[in-house]
Amino acid sequence: VVNISNAAFPILMARNDKNYWLAFGEKRAWDKNELAYITEAPSIVRPENVTRETATFNLPFISLGQVGDGKLMVIGNPHYNSILRCPNGYSWNGGVNKDGQCTLNSDPDDMKNFMENVLRYLSNDRWLPDAKSSMTVGTNLETVYFKKHGQVLGNSAPFAFHKDFTGITVKPMTSYGNLNPDEVPLLILNGFEYVTQWGSDPYSIPLRADTSKPKLTQQDVTDLIAYMNKGGSVLIMENVMSNLKEESASGFVRLLDAAGLSMALNKSVVNNDPQGYPDRVRQRRSTPIWVYERYPAVDGKPPYTIDDTTKEVIWKYQQENKPDDKPKLEVASWQEEVEGKQVTQFAFIDEADHKTPESLAAAKQRILDAFPGLEVCKDSDYHYEVNCLEYRPGTDVPVTGGMYVPQYTQLDLSADTAKAMLQAADLGTNIQRLYQHELYFRTNGRQGERLNSVDLERLYQNMSVWLWNETKYRYEEGKEDELGFKTFTEFLNCYTNNAYVGTQCSAELKKSLIDNKMIYGEESSKAGMMNPSYPLNYMEKPLTRLMLGRSWWDLNIKVDVEKYPGVVNTNGETVTQNINLYSAPTKWFAGNMQSTGLWAPAQQEVSIESKSTVPVTVTVALADDLTGREKHEVSLNRPPRVTKTYDLKANDKVTFKVPYGGLIYIKGDSKEVQSADFTFTGVVKAPFYKDGKWQHDLNSPAPLGELESASFVYTTPKKNLNASNYTGGLEQFANDL
Repeated sequence: VVNISNAAFPILMARNDKNYWLAFGEKRAWDKNELAYITEAPSIVRPENVTRETATFNLPFISLGQVGDGKLMVIGNPHYNSILRCPNGYSWNGGVNKDGQCTLNSDPDDMKNFMENVLRYLSNDRWLPDAKSSMTVGTNLETVYFKKHGQVLGNSAPFAFHKDFTGITVKPMTSYGNLNPDEVPLLILNGFEYVTQWGSDPYSIPLRADTSKPKLTQQDVTDLIAYMNKGGSVLIMENVMSNLKEESASGFVRLLDAAGLSMALNKSVVNNDPQGYPDRVRQRRSTPIWVYERYPAVDGKPPYTIDDTTKEVIWKYQQENKPDDKPKLEVASWQEEVEGKQVTQFAFIDEADHKTPESLAAAKQRILDAFPGLEVCKDSDYHYEVNCLEYRPGTDVPVTGGMYVPQYTQLDLSADTAKAMLQAADLGTNIQRLYQHELYFRTNGRQGERLNSVDLERLYQNMSVWLWNETKYRYEEGKEDELGFKTFTEFLNCYTNNAYVGTQCSAELKKSLIDNKMIYGEESSKAGMMNPSYPLNYMEKPLTRLMLGRSWWDLNIKVDVEKYPGVVNTNGETVTQNINLYSAPTKWFAGNMQSTGLWAPAQQEVSIESKSTVPVTVTVALADDLTGREKHEVSLNRPPRVTKTYDLKANDKVTFKVPYGGLIYIKGDSKEVQSADFTFTGVVKAPFYKDGKWQHDLNSPAPLGELESASFVYTTPKKNLNASNYTGGLEQFANDL
């Protein structure tokens, strides 16, 4: 639930840093490079504490927007409704008996207190939890559902408030015209019906919003906006797993947009605690565990050394500058014969599996015996030691199922966490600081201000969460701007030729960006484009890296493609091809992706019309996603993410633009041998060698070309297809390939 303008504000965001499950003040499990701390003698390394300085956050899942004198709060989970029904019996397998009483009463008061504060705030203190006030709450909900194990709806109960929320009367409603906030100060609504049937899809989420079945009409939305303008408040608790581009969702989108909110990201923003099978490192369970974690040896030696003089840990992959050789922590294991078969046993003990001290002691001894020289860890204040048998306390959060998933996630909301959360959401300050850091490097210290590495990492990671999506941010005049949307949208407008509502790109900022070669000026043939500044190091040019990342989603950011993948100087044409759609892979991951030898030019409209009787997938530009890869992020030579995919239905047409250009591929899934004609409009031809001859000649305008053999497709800059230094030429190369 993203606050997309200064009319809204984040209420709760979950941490996503390397040590996200550990509270501020606790010792870190991972260091800044996501390596374990090597603390055994003679090392002097000691784990640092988790602090605000290293905390980063996902986008919010609870946000609040302002509409006139009223408010709209959105919580991205329908199970929060069950807290109102049973505030001490909602977390797992709760419900209501035939007498209307809650069947469980074991949950603490934390969420009850949270919901009391929500009700107080949204009603402007018309309701207080003191048994002396009363309030009517309107709703279009009929039923609440309680969370339960498995892909199920869970127990249900009629929507109502528990008696602890004293003085609240529920009024069912289906229309909202001329609603008086003095009589009904709060509405609790759903925008859509729930998904209650999901077939055999194992990843389908029950109770998500069925965006094809809206519960609010366009007139309802108009009435609700009028109601909020007069001071009424609306609370929506709903899980929207959609990009909300369906026509049926347009009313709901308009309601959110009026309050400066968006729910169109279609992804979870809360991490579970580390958990799972015994081979998962750094995991925690409800009860204490014992685990032996280590780094596997390389050529019989640890992947690090401890300096005899300084006692510091030196990692081999860093010393040799080989990021791809970074070691991975593992739970130690050994082979044991069980009923005549070799079985892998992990050095992991869950105390829940041992009912007596003798049983637990025997399990520990079994691990110690399997690894001669292994000892129990000695630091009782640190629970993430390696190279010893470690004791790790439990969380007291029950786990469920064979993957040991926690029944719920606990999020800390201390004063320090709240400050760090708002710091992460201060978009104006953060983007300005990253800009000043980049100026420092671009001007060799004459301008700007260099950030220390800790601040740089935090600001960069936090801003990547807000920028690497297609959210349309805006600044609204006359409203509070605590999070700097005026500055934030000004930067966006400088990179998008003023595509965003609010602050226009000022002449001063635009001149600075042009002078420092971050964007191209009017005198250039690339006016309005951003300069990707390859090779790009995010630690020196973080703003450029962030905007390059955003350009994959936001086509208003036009990237100079001269260095990668290359410029096309020819107008697009229309080409019809017959393409094989038969798919009979020998492996589940194999497919029938067909090269077309056609190129989609950057930022140009391309359409593909299908005469096929089966749907196909269109892919443009095949390349790995380099986001976050250590070796690449300090020296990017292309956009980190380039591949785009589109679904094309049978006998239908798809139209799209791609950010950087790329070769086009078609993948069918026909179980029968068949082919079909596809008409491509707005494309240019790429050099394409197939079946022993050039299908499109070497001088075709696209910058990349392909050679197709019987087994592989070789993609390369077209100059490499000359094959002048390959004995036997392209035909022999294709045969060898």
